[in-house]
Amino acid sequence: MTHGGKREGAGRPKGVISEAKRQIADMAKEHGPTALQTLVDIATTGEGESARVAASNAILDRAYGRPLQSMDVSNSDRTFQTVDVSKLSMAERKALLAAMILGEDELPTNEG
Repeated sequence: MTHGGKREGAGRPKGVISEAKRQIADMAKEHGPTALQTLVDIATTGEGESARVAASNAILDRAYGRPLQSMDVSNSDRTFQTVDVSKLSMAERKALLAAMILGEDELPTNEG
């Protein structure tokens, strides 16, 4: 009899949330309006600038979603390309970084 390792059909299917996480999310949602109002209060009347910025960012993230991880890169012609880093594999990220460090003309992108 084998022990350990991956077994076909074992475990919870991908994308299915556990009951414990679902219960915690439901409890947290009950406090959502209060938490949002607290963020608004801090963003508008907070004494520290960093607290106001953090609260404002939290509100924007919840309203519009987090911003994409992207960066502008240029080649030797000084033409710029925007690369959505979040869509690159780790190997593609390493290749992009190496190309930027070495100053290569052709930069790998996720366009195509």
